This record gives sequence, structure tokens and C-alpha cells, in this order.
Amino acid sequence: MAGGAGAAGPVIGLVTDRMDWHARALDKAFAALGARAVPFDLAACRIETAAAHGLYLPGFEGRLPDAVLV
Repeated sequence: MAGGAGAAGPVIGLVTDRMDWHARALDKAFAALGARAVPFDLAACRIETAAAHGLYLPGFEGRLPDAVLV
């Protein structure tokens, strides 16, 4: 897994433009399963040719999440 799931559990990118009730419920559900959700706005993502993986995702500087929920 790209983000480094392990003892701390997987890290999941949660694409959202605001932390509304649905995003908060997803965050809580992921936490109950041992995963950490990191919310970010899709509009802030970009192609990053200098990065080894080719993407910039806010909150994941220098690495990628284990999964992304859009």
C-alpha cells in the first residue's frame, strides 16, 4: 500500500469540499475500523511532475493515501 498502512492502520483520503454530517460520519466509521481519514478538496489536487508518484493531494505531501473515497 502506498501510504504505509501498518500498525497505525490505513490512511484514507476523503474527497470533500466541507466536513458536513456525511463526511463526519464517514470519518467516524473509518476510525471504528482502525483507519484514519484525511479530508481534502478535489479542486486543490494537481499533477505534480516533480513528485515520484506524479500527484499532489493536500494532506499527503510526499506520499499517497492507501485509498481514496470520492
